[in-house]
Amino acid sequence: MSSGWEWREIQTPSAQSQPVRVHLLQLLIPFMGAGLLYLWGRVLFGSVVAGIGLFLLLLKFRAPYTYESILTLLSALGRWLGKVMSYAALTLVYGLVFTPVALLARLLRRDALALVRQPSASTYWSDIPPRDPTHLFARPFLAEARQGERDAGSRKIWRVGKALYRTALTLFFLNFALVYFYQSVRDVLKQDPLDPRSQLAVYKNDGWAKDYFKEFAETSVQIYKPFIGWVRKDYQGRYINIKNGLRQGYHPSLGSRPALRLYAFGGSTMWGTGARDDYTIPSYLARLAEQEGLRLEAQNFGEMAFVSWQNVLRLAELCAEGQVPAFVVFYDGANDVFAKIQTPSLKRVHHNFSDWQKWIEQHDSAQDWLQEHSLLHIVGRSLGHGLQERRARETELSTDPERVQQLARDIVMVYGENVELVRKLAAVYGFKVWFFWQPVVFTKNTPTEIERAYERRQGKLMADIYRAATEEIRSHRFVIDLSKSFDDYKQTIYIDWAHITETGNQMIARNMYGYIRPTLHAFAHPSRPMRQTNEHRRN
Repeated sequence: MSSGWEWREIQTPSAQSQPVRVHLLQLLIPFMGAGLLYLWGRVLFGSVVAGIGLFLLLLKFRAPYTYESILTLLSALGRWLGKVMSYAALTLVYGLVFTPVALLARLLRRDALALVRQPSASTYWSDIPPRDPTHLFARPFLAEARQGERDAGSRKIWRVGKALYRTALTLFFLNFALVYFYQSVRDVLKQDPLDPRSQLAVYKNDGWAKDYFKEFAETSVQIYKPFIGWVRKDYQGRYINIKNGLRQGYHPSLGSRPALRLYAFGGSTMWGTGARDDYTIPSYLARLAEQEGLRLEAQNFGEMAFVSWQNVLRLAELCAEGQVPAFVVFYDGANDVFAKIQTPSLKRVHHNFSDWQKWIEQHDSAQDWLQEHSLLHIVGRSLGHGLQERRARETELSTDPERVQQLARDIVMVYGENVELVRKLAAVYGFKVWFFWQPVVFTKNTPTEIERAYERRQGKLMADIYRAATEEIRSHRFVIDLSKSFDDYKQTIYIDWAHITETGNQMIARNMYGYIRPTLHAFAHPSRPMRQTNEHRRN
């Protein structure tokens, strides 16, 4: 009896199925995709994909006929998507590769589809004297042939010109279609409200984190401020409120008691990234003063990516306008170091200097518009920008200890000059000022595993320069080093390499308040002697 396949027998799905390894691979694909989505922070999408995979797994063993039907449907869908993607890809290849090559071949009088030509062969249109006597009958028509050849050449030029025109027009509109698609996808990705920091373990017991980071994404809109750079646009939310470009915060409720005005300057750490309005560093300063019966109005002038020089300019502007505070606090470090790494050749520079320089120095608006809407320019800029920056940093920046120390000294020198200028303003306008050097994840002695990941992600160069700058700043007479504030804190305090939790803000505010407290009480109670001035050092 033959052991071959009998077509009359009813084939069950298991008999028709592929080898077990193939089926296992098909079932593992959804779970692999779910794992990748989970690692990328798309927990919801990953759960949906994992659920689909689990459903197919159960269906495979409980209802094999239904499972095979679903596979057939998915295969048909895959073929359809494959065709669509193939047509799209072939359209691009045809327009960007085949058409230019074909036009070039026609201009060079080459037929890419023809066999190898024999230029020495005799043809009706050639001027080669015929060797075959039978071709002598064609000689009387040579003059007419030459005229026909000239006419054919003119028609060929016309056809080539028309083809070039059509190709250029097609590429023109195709370029704008692709640029529009690219910009649309980019805008959608930028508008994704799901900040991965909202899912950190430090926020697992905080029901407000997801809504907070959604508001945080909405506050990223900035407006230009002369000489200073930028401030956030006014915003009103549940956890974040911005008025006149300033982050709002805690207001003490001590009624008619005289208010002491304090200006708090810094970057996004002072602004309070990751914290609600009432739990930023300025808000905690106001709370600490309130607990001692002092009414402190701490205005938050922190702003995203601000370096110390921008804060100095902002303070000078306020003083010039008559808005002189009683107390001023500076909280700097991270942005000054980061800006120096971005543009090491300049002394005082804000973040993203090259982008601002290009925007201001680009005088030809038509050229700028064409560049922004040119697919080739966008692709070339994307590919070349990273390479250019990397080469520039390889030449100007390295982890060489001498180079790191030099950059650290430059950072501290500029910061020291800013400090001296502010102290002169304080002497003229009569306010008290303190300068604090902030901690970052590189300065914590006992980082957690996720904090070590922040450091690895930021890079060795940033860590080395910041540590070196911190060592240099400790010798400055008027700068208080807070970089060791979290050395005894064993839990995670950072939500990225620089920003901290609300608990971290509270700890920093307490350290600051220990320095400014005597001066606050001396102002509130003039009869008591001042035990500390702004000319102090950290013990």
